[in-house]
Parts: sequence; C-alpha cells; structure tokens
Amino acid sequence: MNLQTVKLKIIKLLSGGIVNIIAILIGLYIGIYHPDLGKAIGIYGKLYITVLQMCVFPIIITSLTISIVSLSQPKYSGIMIRILLFLALMSIISSLVGISIAYLSNPAFEFALAESPILADVVEVASQIKRGLLAPLAPDLKKGISVFLGNALTDNVFQALSGNETFQVVIFTIIFAISLAKLNAEEQDALSPIFQVILKVFNNIFNVFTIVLPFFVVCLVAETITLVGKDTLLAMGGVFGKYCISGIILFLLMQTVIMLRTKLGPIKTLKMLKTPLIIGIATRNSIAAIPATIDTLINNFRFDPNIVEAIVTLGTFLGRFGYTTYFAFATIFVTQIYGMQLTISDYGFIAFTSIAAGMATAGLPGKISLTMFAVTLEPLGIPVGTVITLFFSIEPLVQPIRTVGVIHGNCALVSLISSPQLLRAK
Repeated sequence: MNLQTVKLKIIKLLSGGIVNIIAILIGLYIGIYHPDLGKAIGIYGKLYITVLQMCVFPIIITSLTISIVSLSQPKYSGIMIRILLFLALMSIISSLVGISIAYLSNPAFEFALAESPILADVVEVASQIKRGLLAPLAPDLKKGISVFLGNALTDNVFQALSGNETFQVVIFTIIFAISLAKLNAEEQDALSPIFQVILKVFNNIFNVFTIVLPFFVVCLVAETITLVGKDTLLAMGGVFGKYCISGIILFLLMQTVIMLRTKLGPIKTLKMLKTPLIIGIATRNSIAAIPATIDTLINNFRFDPNIVEAIVTLGTFLGRFGYTTYFAFATIFVTQIYGMQLTISDYGFIAFTSIAAGMATAGLPGKISLTMFAVTLEPLGIPVGTVITLFFSIEPLVQPIRTVGVIHGNCALVSLISSPQLLRAK
C-alpha cells in the first residue's frame, strides 16, 4: 500500500459522517464534564471559523454569478420565470411550516427559564422591554418592510464585504450578474472562465479545511456546551424535538412533490436520492452536495442536464428551504418566550424575514449563520445576542436537518420545473 493510498483512506475516514458524530459526542462530553478544557480549546474553533469565512464571499459571488448568467440564455427565458415563481412558493410554504408547528406546539410552554443563567438573562431583558404575556407588540419597535429592504442595499460593496454583510453581498451579486448577462456572448466568455477558476480555487481551499473538520467540531461543541451550560442544553432538548417535527413535515412535503412528478414510489425515490442526502447529513454543507445532487438528478432520474445544473447551483443559494423553516420556527419560539402577542401582519412579516434570513445564510458556516437571526428578530425589537446563545446548544443537531431541507427541497424544485417526460425510470 503506497503513501497516496494511505492518504486517501485517511481523508475518506476524516470526511465520514461517523467521525463527525464521534467528534460531536466528544465535544459534548468535554463541555459537560470538563468545562475548563472546553473553554481552553474554544479558541481553535473560533480560528477555524475565521479561516472558513475568508472563503464565503468568493464562493457566493462566483457561484451565484455563473448560475444567473447561465439562466439568462434565451432557451431558458420561460423557465427562469417558472423557477422564480416556484422558488417563491416553496419558500413561503417552508416558512409557514415553521411558523405553524411553533404556534401549535408552543415550544416555550413550561420552558425551564430559571434553570439556566442564560435563559434567566433572556427573561430579564424581556422584562426590561416591558413585554407582558398579553402585551401587544409595541408600535415603535416594529420596523417596516421598506426599512428592512433598505438595509438590504449598500452604497459601498467593499464595506459590505469587510463588514460581513452577507445579505447585502447576495443582493449586489444578483444585480451584478443580471447586468453581466446583458453583455454580449464574447464579453461573457471573457469573464466566465475567471469566475470559474476563482470558484474552483476557493472550493479547493474549503475542501482542504473540511478534512480537519472533526477536530474543530470537538472544539466548537465543547466551547458551546461550556458557555451555554448543561441546564440550558437539557432545556433546549424539548425545543429541538419540536423543531424536528417541522423538519419532518417539510421533508414529507418535498418528497410528495418528487413522487408525484416522477411517478415513483417513496422507497425508490429515497434510494435514488441517498447519496446527496447522506453527503448533506455528513458534511452539513449543501454546497458540498452540489456535485452529487446534479449527478443523481441527471443519471438516476434522467432530468434535463441544463435545467438540473442551473437550478441546483442557483437553488443552493436562493432555495434555503431548511433554513427558512428553522428561522421561522425559532423566531416564533423567541416571541413566545418574550410573551409577545402577534397579529396576522406580524406572522406575515416573520414569514418574509425568515425567507430573507435563509437566503442570507448561503455559504456561511453553521455557527455564523445564526447571526442571521438579526434579520428576523431586530425588526421586532428583540435583542439578538443573548437569544443566539440559546441556539448554540442545539446547532450541531439542527444543522444536518437544515442542510437536508436545502438539498431535498431543490431536488423537488427540479422535479417541478423539468418536464416529467424527460424522466426515464431505470
């Protein structure tokens, strides 16, 4: 056995889902039983997130630009409209699933607020804002949709990049890509290879650091449990269970769409989709699953290759269905903690901001994506910092569910756009 073979086997082992699960368990053990060690190794997890951050924006800008330019070709003119319509519809359904399950299950009911200092801090902040159990949402704390949309734009893209304003960068990239698509074919051909090379370079950097992910998973989980505390983790267990219900319902809805459009049974469709779904669960990265998803939809389901490549690439960044459901569920949960009485318009606003927050997480590591709670919570006047700390405790558990929601949802989107006659079941 040569050195190259050994190297490949080690990389395969470290990239496997079992190793990452073991890493999570080790992190949980250190955080619960050795909190001092958890605090000490936390710095390495933060350094890892910083390294990954430098790859985020190049991947978002290049991938999104390439996808939009491809969809602008004349042969896809009608399909582009259908994609946007179904994308919007599926995003709305995803947010409504999260809102409905949170409303019906009321995860904040009998929540053990007094068992954790962090949870107690949330309650204290809520009382300072003077939100009673039956108090309506204060008008002066509600930000209009127009203000939110205004914050989505930037007058200095470089400032948005340096300030890690992901949603602003996404909006700028879409505008840039649409403008690029208006150029003639010769000018597009001159720029496209540059974007493809940049994307490949940063994907390679990202993949290299993914290899050592298990070690940093231990550091991140251990620090999270140390900071949050065992009591908070136990208290959030019920919230996680109820969120799983929303994830399962979303999965079943998308699975039903795929089965109806392909006229295949549930077992066969799941068997054909197992590779991208397993990759998503193991890596917790929907971008990493793009090649497998494209290969599965083209070779297993026999969908049109051009449509598949365009939708899967663009959908990974805009069709953030799993994240949308999570933000909607979590936002309703937080409003329940604060005892806020929401109106129909408030629920509609939360549905809208949950979709926006989901889109803004494209390319972000799981921990950093939690900062997008600012999109849903700040317009409601809710402090974000302490609330985010709550969700750190269950982040390693919910991230695979969110990722599967993105991958599976975009497979359903392809089945809605691509003509069923293009499928030839094996």
